[in-house]
Amino acid sequence: MNSKLKTLKTEGTFSGVIKADGSNHAEYVGQNFNFVMDLSIIEEKQESILFNYEQSLTVDGVTKKSAEVVEVPKEQVDIVNQDMLVSLSNTPSIGLLRLTKINVPSYAPLGSVLIYNDLQYADLLVSSGIIVAVMAFFGLTVAAGLAAIAAAVLAAIPEYYDVDYRNIYLDFFLTPSLGMHVEVDYFYI
Repeated sequence: MNSKLKTLKTEGTFSGVIKADGSNHAEYVGQNFNFVMDLSIIEEKQESILFNYEQSLTVDGVTKKSAEVVEVPKEQVDIVNQDMLVSLSNTPSIGLLRLTKINVPSYAPLGSVLIYNDLQYADLLVSSGIIVAVMAFFGLTVAAGLAAIAAAVLAAIPEYYDVDYRNIYLDFFLTPSLGMHVEVDYFYI
């Protein structure tokens, strides 16, 4: 990675539009930065959907743009849509049964700085704004961020545990060598 990571010391405003066809436009704007993300469907196949993902980040007048085409299996899109409906219905994730909190030891590299603490995994899945903002901070694409998050969850939670994604909490670290390190802080079973 040749580019340097820049920390923005400002507050911003997030706004976005999700259209009926599944495309969305999001902007995160502050004093010295502007992040714009557009996601649109290119083609819907029987087994997958082809998305066009574009992002533009301007910091102190310098703009970096990227675009990529991503093919996502329909079953993953359906899971996210279902999860969004559940999240929007305000269904509590903790019912009448008491859940047990499992703390996961940190394995962040030496010299890492905690940037985001206890972000709920479900919020990252159903709200493109949160994941976009976090990845913009680290200078990564959403796809790279989602891959790192999935790897952290798979590494921390044994597959035989039945864990609701709304009960998983993540930490994001700024590291001296890698840029971003993500790990599960704790979860409930």
